[in-house]
Amino acid sequence: MTAHTSKNSKPHNGSPHSQEPNNTLVQLLSKSEEFWRPYRSFAKAILASQRDALAYLDANRRLFDEIRDILRKEQDLALEISQKSLDRAAKSGWAEGDAVVDPSEVSAMFEVATSGWQELGELWMHAHMRSLETIRSYTAQGAKSAAAVRRSAAAAAT
Repeated sequence: MTAHTSKNSKPHNGSPHSQEPNNTLVQLLSKSEEFWRPYRSFAKAILASQRDALAYLDANRRLFDEIRDILRKEQDLALEISQKSLDRAAKSGWAEGDAVVDPSEVSAMFEVATSGWQELGELWMHAHMRSLETIRSYTAQGAKSAAAVRRSAAAAAT
């Protein structure tokens, strides 16, 4: 059954194309502001939620890119430390059964390890701080745009 036919499949008013669907559409579109306000409010809330989700995703993508770089540096540091320790072991004669390592060599290995881990810790901290700053800037932009909307609505009301 189409919109311009009745239960008996006869067109209304004897016309094959009734004006009833157009009248319904016109009536719907001519509703007052009070009728549309909940729909507009809901649409604005959904848009704000989407903007917030995009901001969160952007901040997390940037953070994960930095974390990936930090993890690569961490792997490089671990490989560097193990390479140095194995090189020193080969030079000092561990392969021939001599188990004595010069204390300065051990200190040098620990110095490389501690400075490397300290640098990585700082990189982690700075990456998280930049991520928080990104989220904060999105929040500030949202607050500014919301305030502008409120000002324009207040100006329109006067």
